[in-house]
Amino acid sequence: MWFLTIPYGNRLAVLAFSAAGVAQLILGGRFHGGRFTGFGIVFLSINIYTRLFESFWDEASKGTFLVASGAVALTAGYLFEKRARTLRLEGRS
Repeated sequence: MWFLTIPYGNRLAVLAFSAAGVAQLILGGRFHGGRFTGFGIVFLSINIYTRLFESFWDEASKGTFLVASGAVALTAGYLFEKRARTLRLEGRS
């Protein structure tokens, strides 16, 4: 599905690819399936990464793009670690 989203303006394919990633995350959470959750995270990340390059690469300088991406990654990592520690302290790990 990712190959169908590469041409500019193919919004239906982008929406279908995004919906498939979200559906995998939901199925993984619902059935406690690590494979579904893993694939959902990976393919949603690929989709977001592709949209970033498609939309912002020509307008933004490389430094701005890399600093913003790093800040988002650090924030997400901090929040995930904080959530994992909270769950571990509650005994739900």
